[in-house]
Parts: sequence; C-alpha cells; structure tokens
Amino acid sequence: MPLPQPPTYNPRQPSSRPGYFPAWQIFVYPNGKEEALKAFRSLKGPAGSYPPPDYYGPPPRRLNVEEQRRAGILENWLNSKYRYGPGAELQSGWPLTLIAFSQEPLSEVKIKDLRAKPQYLSVILRKPELVLPKGNFLILAGLVIPEIISSGMEGMFGHNNLFGLDRGSLTYVFRPGLPEGTKIKEIIVNLPYFPATSLPGKFKGGQVGPPSPSPAPVGPGALEIYNPWQGQWQELTGASLFRLGAEYALPGSEVRLRVNGFSQNSKKCFYFLSPTVAYQGVRE
Repeated sequence: MPLPQPPTYNPRQPSSRPGYFPAWQIFVYPNGKEEALKAFRSLKGPAGSYPPPDYYGPPPRRLNVEEQRRAGILENWLNSKYRYGPGAELQSGWPLTLIAFSQEPLSEVKIKDLRAKPQYLSVILRKPELVLPKGNFLILAGLVIPEIISSGMEGMFGHNNLFGLDRGSLTYVFRPGLPEGTKIKEIIVNLPYFPATSLPGKFKGGQVGPPSPSPAPVGPGALEIYNPWQGQWQELTGASLFRLGAEYALPGSEVRLRVNGFSQNSKKCFYFLSPTVAYQGVRE
C-alpha cells in the first residue's frame, strides 16, 4: 500500500463536499480507487464538472443480496462514526481499519417466537498495529490519521479545500497504536496555516477574505497541544513546524491538538488544513 501524503492546499478543489467513496464501490470496483476513478473519467458529464455526476449516486449495476447487506452495514457504520459527525468536513481521512464479515454467529442471538433458523452476518472491525523493526524509526506525517473528538463553533467557512472556524475550536487526537517496547523521542507537529487576506473595499460586514497564497507561521492562539504531564494545554505559535519532546505524548503515544477559531471580522481569522503529527523514536 502506498503511504498517504499529508493534505496540501489545492486551489482548484471545491470545498462544498468532502470526498469519499460510497460503500457500494467496494463491490463494484474490487480493484480499488484507481479502478473507480478510471470508470468515473469515462462518464460523459458537463465539461469541467467535479466530482463526476454519479460520484455520490447509485451504483451502476444492481448489487446482489449479499453485497447489499454488506454495503448497508458499512454505510451505517461510516455514517454514524465519521461522515455526519461534528466537523466531518474537516476530517483528513479515516484511520486505517480492517473490516471483515462473517456468516458464523459471534454470539448467541435469541429472538422471541422465532421458529425459523436465524441467518447471521457479523461485521468485525480491527485497527491494524504498526510493525516497527528494532532500532530507530520515523513515522511520517500523514500516516497517522487524526480523529476529531471534540468540536464547538459558531460556524465554518472555506476556500477551495481550506477551512476556517468562526470562533470555537476543534480537538484532534492522533493514535498511532505503536507496539510495546516503543519509546518516543520526538514528535513533529505541523498545521498548514493560511491567514485570511482583506481586499480594499471588499469583504466587509463580517465576510472573510481569501486565504494567503502560501502557508505562514501559525499565529498566536490558533494552535494548542495538550501536555499530559502538566495537565494543561500549551500554545504553539510562530512557526510552521514544531519539534517537541516525548512529554507531549500520552501513554500509547497518543497526541492531542486543538485548533481555535476567531471571529470572521477579526484580523486573526485564518484558514487551515487538518494538522499532522510525525513520530521519531526507538523500539528496543
């Protein structure tokens, strides 16, 4: 599997909807994302349209009964956990998850007054563990996908694939799931931070101007990291990349970051992409 790359600013990518592949594509395009994209490119839609017309639509063929059951379970799980949760648009992806199905009963199910033999279809979810060789290691930024565990904001705004918060905050948690015997030496935190620019005579009345064309050092108050040893949040500012010690990693190497928004008519308003964390350490 190719390693995922950290998100980058794409001036041409619309921000109206987060990109995802509906569950039915797993069965219609078993060879994965490239096969699906190839099929999408063959569609005859309006010139320059993105995403393709049926990107979120029904499958191009009727799923059989078994595929429908599996797709339904996957859709319910994805909907409840990621897609429509608070700040779902700001997710940079989904943590790597192994999903398997079994027609054997995993536990006894009793249904009152049921005479027919029950049919089972169970879903099994597992988070894969990173296998690290002994010695020094580097887990690249973008490999550990964060989850949003807390959110509270008055609103959001966007520009292409960048987002901004109207006051409030988002809390991200990184859980690499490292094996026993692993010691973190350093974590590298990055927040792609784009200050909002104001144009003369435009964007008045609380409207936000466009982002700066390239990322800038993180402004005061925008980013915080949780220090578990002190039991408090600490501000990160004045740089694009922050090299920090192991004291910021909780047991299990978990790292928590908080992005804070400002009023849309303030001079501190900014756009951003989901933060990333890289890990350096040693396995004994």
